[in-house]
Amino acid sequence: MKKLVLSAVALFIFMAQSAAHAQEVKERGSNAITMGANTNSASIGYWYKLSGDNSLGGDFTFIFRDHNHNDSQTYQLSPGIKHYFLPEKAVSPYLYGAVIGKYGNNKSDQAGPTTRTETYTAGVQGGIGLEWFPTQSLSIAGHAGAIAQYERTHSTNTSGPFSSSSNDEGFVIGTISSGILLNLYF
Repeated sequence: MKKLVLSAVALFIFMAQSAAHAQEVKERGSNAITMGANTNSASIGYWYKLSGDNSLGGDFTFIFRDHNHNDSQTYQLSPGIKHYFLPEKAVSPYLYGAVIGKYGNNKSDQAGPTTRTETYTAGVQGGIGLEWFPTQSLSIAGHAGAIAQYERTHSTNTSGPFSSSSNDEGFVIGTISSGILLNLYF
């Protein structure tokens, strides 16, 4: 499955580069406000163009869930960098890298005991992306890649006057996708 996804992304970038050679974009602004939507989350960010090929910025992601006696919130901050291969083109592939910090809490209070869980996460993520500029000040983008992170979880179970707690920690390696990002340049 991963080979299929990587092959599709490589083909997409190749096709996008061919299309990008046909379209040039005038100079864009150096600042961008980013708004994103992904499954169960929303993000907002700010990016600043350091040079013609590189942008430095970050995104803040918030996830809130409220499902039948199970409430959770997750907050993630991801400062990062993007390197554009064809920054002057209407379709521009880029490399993406970021450091992540995340905090999450969950409370489950079904008919039995109440469980509270806190999770702290730190890691790095990187991948490839594509940004399309239908206008000079607006772009639609997205990226996919890999993530490596360390997670530490603390759980407390309470039932009446009794409580117990546990800790868990470890490394996680997985995949990421940004969902759809809308960038407003100024």
